[in-house]
Formats: sequence, C-alpha cells, structure tokens
Amino acid sequence: LFYRILVGAPRAESGQPGTEQAGAIFSCPLTATYTNRGSEWCQQQNVEYANAEDMKRPVGYVNGRQLHFQGKNRQLLGSVVASSGVPNGIAMACAPLVRYHNTSAYTDGTCFVLESDLSQKEMLVSCSQPGLPRTDRHNEFGSCMEGFSGYVDDSLVITGLPGAKKWTGGVFSRYYPKDMFAMNLDRWTMGVEPKAHGIRSKLQAHDYLGYSVRHGRFGFWYEDSENSTIVSGATRYNQRGAVIFLPFKRGYAPGSATSHQLTLTEDSFMLFGTQLGSAFGYAIEVTDLNNDGFDDLLVGAPFEYTENKEGSFGGAVYIYFSSGQQRERSENAKVFLKPLRIRGVGVYSQFGLSITRLGNIDGDSHKYNDFAIGAPFANEGKGEVYIYHGAKSPDELKTEPVQASTITVDELAKVYPVKKGARLRTFGFSLSGGVDLDKNGYNDLVVGAFASDAVAILRARPVINIHTKHLETDLKVDIDGDSSCTRDAQTFYITTDLSVDSSSSRSSHQLLNFDADVFQCTLEVIPLNVGVGTRAKIVASNGEKYIWACGRNANIKSQIRKHHLYIPKKNSDWINPLKLRFSVKIRDDSTPEMPANGGKIVDLNKFPVLNKFGSEHTFNVPFNKKCGSDNICTCDLHLQPVLPGISKEEDGTYVTQVGEKASIDISFVVSNNGERAYEAMLFIEYNSDELDVPVLSKKGGSVNLKGFSDDLAILLLGNPMEPNKKLKFELSFKLARGRTEGLGKPLEFRAYVNSTSEEKNLDNNDWEAVVRVIKRAELEMTAVSDPAIVRFGGDIKGESAMEFDEDIGPLVLHKYTITNKGPWSVTNVTVQVCQHHQTGKYTRRTVAHILLRLRHSDKERYKLRPLHLALLTWQHTLAML
Repeated sequence: LFYRILVGAPRAESGQPGTEQAGAIFSCPLTATYTNRGSEWCQQQNVEYANAEDMKRPVGYVNGRQLHFQGKNRQLLGSVVASSGVPNGIAMACAPLVRYHNTSAYTDGTCFVLESDLSQKEMLVSCSQPGLPRTDRHNEFGSCMEGFSGYVDDSLVITGLPGAKKWTGGVFSRYYPKDMFAMNLDRWTMGVEPKAHGIRSKLQAHDYLGYSVRHGRFGFWYEDSENSTIVSGATRYNQRGAVIFLPFKRGYAPGSATSHQLTLTEDSFMLFGTQLGSAFGYAIEVTDLNNDGFDDLLVGAPFEYTENKEGSFGGAVYIYFSSGQQRERSENAKVFLKPLRIRGVGVYSQFGLSITRLGNIDGDSHKYNDFAIGAPFANEGKGEVYIYHGAKSPDELKTEPVQASTITVDELAKVYPVKKGARLRTFGFSLSGGVDLDKNGYNDLVVGAFASDAVAILRARPVINIHTKHLETDLKVDIDGDSSCTRDAQTFYITTDLSVDSSSSRSSHQLLNFDADVFQCTLEVIPLNVGVGTRAKIVASNGEKYIWACGRNANIKSQIRKHHLYIPKKNSDWINPLKLRFSVKIRDDSTPEMPANGGKIVDLNKFPVLNKFGSEHTFNVPFNKKCGSDNICTCDLHLQPVLPGISKEEDGTYVTQVGEKASIDISFVVSNNGERAYEAMLFIEYNSDELDVPVLSKKGGSVNLKGFSDDLAILLLGNPMEPNKKLKFELSFKLARGRTEGLGKPLEFRAYVNSTSEEKNLDNNDWEAVVRVIKRAELEMTAVSDPAIVRFGGDIKGESAMEFDEDIGPLVLHKYTITNKGPWSVTNVTVQVCQHHQTGKYTRRTVAHILLRLRHSDKERYKLRPLHLALLTWQHTLAML
C-alpha cells in the first residue's frame, strides 16, 4: 500500500567476499517494525551488478569494468541515494570513492541508475569517456569522484564530480526522453575549454564544483519546457563558496562537436558566498516557494559564523526568490531577488548542512511549497530539523521556523522512548522529503542520523486550514468615552470571524464533525510590547481572556461573534495601541501514540491538526487620539523656567544670598503649541544632598507631583495636554540644614518636558541652571580673664629650681565665648588664639591641653609645658601663666 524508503549505509559490510566496508543499499517498508523481523524489516538491495550472482564472487569487475583489487573497500556506496519520488520512476545510488583499473586505482566514482523495482538500469562512470585524459591522475580526470552528490527526477539524472581536474570539479547530466525510441541526451562540464565558456574560465583547482547539484527553471532567458538550468555548489570557490548556473539545452544536434557541452551562462552568472570558510553551496535545494511558476533557490552555508548582540549563530541558509518573470538575455543578474538569510542557533549546529523540499506540507490553499533544514550538530550534537513554510514574497516568508515544527531528538524521545544513552545523534545530517509515503494527501519527511545508524520517518498529519480575522479593520477606540457603559467610560466592540477552507487536500468534513462545536475559540488582550500593559478587558469574562466553544458548520459558512470590551479608568497610556489575539484549537486535540514494535501503523487521518498560521490572528486596535487624519499626535512643548529674585552673572550662573527663608524658587511656564501631548510630564533634576524635595505651589491647571527618586522630581502636566494649553506653576526647594554648609557651593538644576506624542521641536524642551548660594551667618566672640589683674611677687626661682606648676606663679584662666547671631547655621568654626609666653625668661605657660579642636593651626606657635613640670591640678579650661 505504501511507498518504500531507499536508505544508504556507506560504511556497512556489503557481504561481498574480499571487501571491507564497501557500503550497502537498503529498501525499507513503511511499517511499525523497529527491529530486524524478516520481510517487515529493511532488505539489502543489489544495485552494483546486473547479475545478482556476481555479488557473491570476489572483487574483479563491475559489469565488465575492471576494479582495483581493493577498489571497493570504503567506496561509500550509499553516501548518495536519490529517487524521482513518483510511481514507476527511477532512483540512483552512488559510490564516489570506488577505484577502477587494477594497477592505477583511478578514483572515478560511480552512480547506479535503478528502475522502479531497484534493478539496475545503467552504470555511470563519466570520467572514463574518450577525450578526458587521466595519465596525470588527479591533475587531469583520474580522480573525479562521481556521485559525491546526485539528483534524480522523472526524466533527468545529475551527478557531481568534485575531484575532476585537480578538484576543480564537474557536473554530468543525462536526460531520458519520453519517447522510448529517442536517444538519451548527455551533457557534462569536463573537458570543455575555457574559451567555450567552460567552467575553467572562472573556476580553478580545489573549487569543488559538483559538491551539490539540483535543477530548475528560474526565469533565465533560454528556459522553456525543453531547456532548464542545472545549479551546482562549488564550496571552496574563492574560499567562500559559490553556486554555478549551467544551462541544460536539449536543442543541440546529436553528434555535433558541442552537443555534450555543459557550460556557464554567457555572462558567467554565479551567486557568491560572503564569509571565508562558510562552504556556501554545501547543500542546495530548488522549489517554488510562492507558486508563481518559477523555481526559487535555497543555498546552505553550514560553516558560516555570526556573533552579534542577538547571540551566536552557526550556519545559515540563503533564500533566493525568483523575480517571477522571464528575463531578457542581458538580465541574468535580475533573475533572483535580494536573498533572505536564515541563521542557525548554536555555534556548532552546522545549520544548513542539509535542505529538502517538502511540497505543500500544510495544504494551504495558495499551494506554497515548504522546506526543511537540518542542523545535525545542534543541541550538543543531538541534531535538530526545522520546518519553514513558503510565502507569497520574501517579505512575507517567516524566517523563524514553525514553532510546532522544530523537531528535536528530545521531543522524539517522548514519542518513542529509548534506553538511556541511546538517543539519536546527528539527527538531520540528511533529509529527504516531498513524497507522500503513507498516501494520506500530505508529504512526509525522512531524516537520517548517521552517527546512530538510524533513520526517522516523520509522517505528516492532515492539516485543516482555517481562517481567523476580525471585521473592524478601521476601528479606533474613542478615548473620550461611551456613556453606554456604566462600568468604565471607554468601550468598544470587536467582531471575530472564523471560517474553514474546504479546498484542502482532504475535505475538512471528512476529518472533523462540524455538526458540533469542534473548536475552542479564545479572544485575549495581550501586551503590545515588554513594559506596555494590556489596558483592556472583555465584558463577557470581566478579564483579559474569554473562551467559548465554536466551529459548528464553520465548513459551510463563517462564524461571526461580537465582543464588548472596555478600558479601565486607571489607564493613562493612550498612545500605544491595544493588542488582541484571536486563536482557535481543536477541542479534542489528541495526539497519536507510537505503536508497539510490530504493531499496526497509526491512521493519521484520525488526528488532524490546524494550520499554525491560519488558526491565530493577532491585531492592534489604536486609540482615536484626535490628532488629525493620520491619528499621529505631533505636539510642540515649550519649557520656560525663571528664577525670580536671583541675579544672573556674566558667566551664566545665578547667585543668591539666603537668610531666614532658606529656599530656591523656580517659576515654570509650559505651553503646547502643537497637537495633543499624551502623558505630558516635567522632569527636574536637583541636588538632593543640598535641597529637600520640592513643594508645588501657585499652580494653575492640571499640574501634580507624581513622585520623587534620587535627585529627580516628576510632575504630571496632563493626559493629554491639549493644544494651545499653557500651564504656570512654581516649585520651591528648601535648603537642607545640617548636611553641608559650604559657603558658595553651586546647586545644579536641569528640567525637561516630554510626552508619548511625537515632538515637533526638541530645542525648547529642556533648561539648565547653576545657582551659587551664599549662606549668611553673623559670628561674635568675647573673652574674659580670671582674675582680671595679676600681681607678681614672692621668692624668685630659676628654671632649675622649679619642681611644681605652683612654683611658677598664680593661675590665670582665659574664657572665650562664640555666638552665632544667624540667620544661617554654621559648622566647622575655627578659633585661633595667639599668646606671648617668653620675653627672655618665661612669663607664662599653658599647663593643660586645649579642649577645642583647632583646624589649620600652626603647632610651632604652641609651647605646651616646655619645662615638663609635674601637674598638680587638672583644669578643663584654657589656662595660661
């Protein structure tokens, strides 16, 4: 009932006597058998010999061609397998390292073309043709490595030969006419002279042409139903890689000197990689992404590396949309539009190592073709595969993969549990798609994981295409309110529309019962961006989300539902639009389970899914801001502050002397000479270590203090601040006592106004001022002596005879009093006392430490206790003799 899968095992033991790891080809049925169980398991196929008995004999010849005695060891048979993917079509398997001639061991490589029953149709060894010398071995055509890449459709076979002419590379192609009596048409690049537009006119040794091959019709002037273009990757061209275009024309007369030539275009048109070592052209794929009748091109560069603020990326795929028209002979450069680039997450992922077309895997009504990209070393070497959908134009193609179709090894393990440590590695190293293996109307995908010797078959579930939208495309919410709502002032209505596309691959009514509400519909208000609130609620749920059953008869007619929404009064953001999402899912959204080994294969028609994009509609609802026909508010705020009673110096600074009032007053005038200014605010920065928080006074209009933070005060000026509105108010900043008392320390002010509207002129939106403050204080110092008169007398003693302080004479106390008569307080007051203590002989001397802390004192002026006499009494005063 189902198609079989052709699998290559290039390092397998073939079973032929005298060979080592010659490789093998297997034909695998689509069953739920996961281990070797007879006919239900993969069967090895003989593709190398027309006579199956030759496979049992030691190595000698292949279909009459002499092999080197070790020529099949590690020949990589199965490294390339390809199929036309149509009933009764052809297939191909290649061994690029097979070596012919018993003594010379030419690495010619070989591809085996197979009939639909996998019997051998013919064997291709292109570099053995006359006119291709091989005496100088790899420097000529003795190491072509044919079959390093390959392509097959219902009438054309293409092989890549990257080793030809010292690894300049080459391409061979053969066309099979529908007329069984007509001759095959062969075209090849090898041996074509540079002067005849041969590849060596632009390529040189080690460019690796033939690393990848495909075929299509893109819009070149010569293309028609008979003529097409072969594309091939040359991964080391200019060390960056390139894609080469080779016109395949069937119009040459058979037998002519040029009938076999596969040349460059007349202008040698190519596409070039941009990064050194990126291997641009490693994998290529051709498919019509937008169903315009012209093929588009996908090119992998798996070793391209990008690092920027978004992250680190390893590997890329470039998407070249055709321009969608047949170009003139001189317009080859206009055939493709500017490419899109898809990058792979993870430095070592090798995103783009494999690419395959999928066909219209989601069954969309536009018949856009989809594709898959492999990143076999993503997720620490486990590998991942990404699904992308075609689109009408490059602008509409989503460069992010379909969220539900990023296929990871960890997700597969949930469906098909494996033993610990046995999970797949290098998942996505090879891909093959575009064929409906189980005949359910949707193409399936086969994924290779060479490091695990495994193949995963991913069958596509039927897709129901639905369309979700809202009808009020010109709606603007009136911010001035609607009296019909008693709960809040601003209300509006949204009408949702749900319909089912009946033109899908399989009729939707065969997959779901639309006699009932088979879907669950959800309308929800979501944030527009990070930091922007939802700001609206749905009346039916009094919340931001409303869910209801839906879908009855949606395959016949649209389901329309009207929803009442309102804006809470606390909302202040009228500039940013509201964002809503209308989404639909299947109510009984069950998932198929993996059958047991040897069980019955699951009928996926019982498990349909909804199209990811059609089932979700996200849209914005703007506010009617009353700002003209464009609904874009362009205001013109003007800020005019004044420092009343404070003089301005020549250097632009302000100087003031503060007394008992001890505050700085700023008068503001803010005007709006444009359209509405939403969320208009004034911000003022000030020295919070010198000033207390400001006090708002003398205000006129809707001016309010919103709040404070370090060195910043915010004032609300209105939401909106209407056109031609003028606001006058004053802020008073009281100087903070007890923090710093520096005379003349400057205070810095900066004020600026803005809003969420567009500003017409920013030049008059801010203001700065520096104010030097003189803090005035009157200090008075008085002093008394106790006793007021001192009489000297008694016995006269010299210095050596003195033993105690009292031997010097009577004690004299000097008392000082310092008074601040205001109006401003001061700190760090310094008192300096000068005294004469010696006129030849000592007349007086300080006998106790001074209690005051003296700043900036010259300690040499003080001779404290020069004779070091014993102190009999302690005085907490300044005492002198």
